[in-house]
Amino acid sequence: MTCTSSSTITCTSCANFSGISYLLTGTTCATTCNSTSYNNTANTCAACTSPCATCIGTGTNCTSCLTGNYFIPNNNTCTSTCPNGFFGNTTTNNCDNCDSSCTICTGAPSPCSACNTGKGYYIYNLVCYNPCPIGTFVNTTNASCDLCNITCSSCSNNSNNCTNCASSYYLLNFTCISSCPN
Repeated sequence: MTCTSSSTITCTSCANFSGISYLLTGTTCATTCNSTSYNNTANTCAACTSPCATCIGTGTNCTSCLTGNYFIPNNNTCTSTCPNGFFGNTTTNNCDNCDSSCTICTGAPSPCSACNTGKGYYIYNLVCYNPCPIGTFVNTTNASCDLCNITCSSCSNNSNNCTNCASSYYLLNFTCISSCPN
């Protein structure tokens, strides 16, 4: 150890002593780094890299995040905005998984603001459906379940392509009419 002494000990480097490896942490020597730093290759405790609050092994291998950031457990990183498929849990400060049908959710696993269309899900009233609910049809352009025409009880491909009619209407060539032609 290279230290100077007055009323406090100030170290500039640390060495092994009696088989124990010492690390320079600030101006003192310690056997381990605190949770806000890691042992770099120079046997010095270096600060975790922002936005990590605590880290292990490297400055970017986060174990917790600075305020205003969310922890992504599957890759030990921190972010101010969670990626698609995750939401920022303000209680745990983690990026938690959205419902598997969602690609975008906010504040909870659902409701969803976008759905996993690759798995056949489409959005209707902030819920992802596969298949779309009765009375709606798949609108692939908007990745949504859109309402059928009010005269249809079910439709396909567009709102006016009826497959069944509402009460008091009759189906004729995929259109619901109020009375049958003569």
